[in-house]
Amino acid sequence: MDRVKVISNGGISALSAFFTGFGSSVALDLPIELTISRSDSTPASNQGTISETLDLLKKRFDVQDCFKVTVSKAIPRGKGLKSSSALTLSLTLGFLKRNGISMGETQLMDLSAELSIGNGTSSTGAYDDLCSSYYGGACFTNNTERNLIFREKVDGKPVIVAFNKARRASSSVDLSDMKRFSRHAEIIQDLIKERKFYEAMTLNGNLLGYIYGQNSDLIRYLLSSGALYSAQCGKGPAVFGIFDNEEELLSAGKGLTKFFGVKYRKSLFSGRESMVTEL
Repeated sequence: MDRVKVISNGGISALSAFFTGFGSSVALDLPIELTISRSDSTPASNQGTISETLDLLKKRFDVQDCFKVTVSKAIPRGKGLKSSSALTLSLTLGFLKRNGISMGETQLMDLSAELSIGNGTSSTGAYDDLCSSYYGGACFTNNTERNLIFREKVDGKPVIVAFNKARRASSSVDLSDMKRFSRHAEIIQDLIKERKFYEAMTLNGNLLGYIYGQNSDLIRYLLSSGALYSAQCGKGPAVFGIFDNEEELLSAGKGLTKFFGVKYRKSLFSGRESMVTEL
């Protein structure tokens, strides 16, 4: 095969695993789309996470070839929308397919978690984010033991995510500091077990917002514009709003640009699994 195309989901945290090791993420129809193909030499475009991840994979499977990666659709980076996990997963899926390497889903998730730590995009492996990116829907995981506890479909209410130039990397999170809030995280965990994902996303975002700071003006605006739920996207700094209908969402989006000067993306919660296609 010449090229392989991979599409994987972005998402929003419903329970950040930084607190207790248990995590939950809900997939968004806000995908990354990339192609990977063999190259005679390493292209200059293969930089940062892409280069580091491919180098780790080549070493792991004793592959000497060089590869070109082209990203045609990207999730906004450093906003709390699972861009790093989706990129790491997509590179792993594309590399394995391109080189005819087969493995089970559990092995794939374990490998992707190891790569997330190895390429510096996660301090925990982000197992919950990887699962929602791969399976779609909502996933609840034990990130410490790398175990998928359950996955669930989530209804497709329209979602808006608003963001500016600010970024916040997962690798910068102080895990020892987060443990102090584990009691509060257990309340969110109970909501996850009851499949109350919207409520969990809101409480989780608010809790992390109290710790790291949040854009309360955007949240207040989205709620006043008809959002049923609004909070920071996990550690942020992006903010989400969940609406009952797209008309209200689009009206709110115009105000985000006019009054706040921020970018936004409209989306739905996604039940789509990662797609790998030979080209």
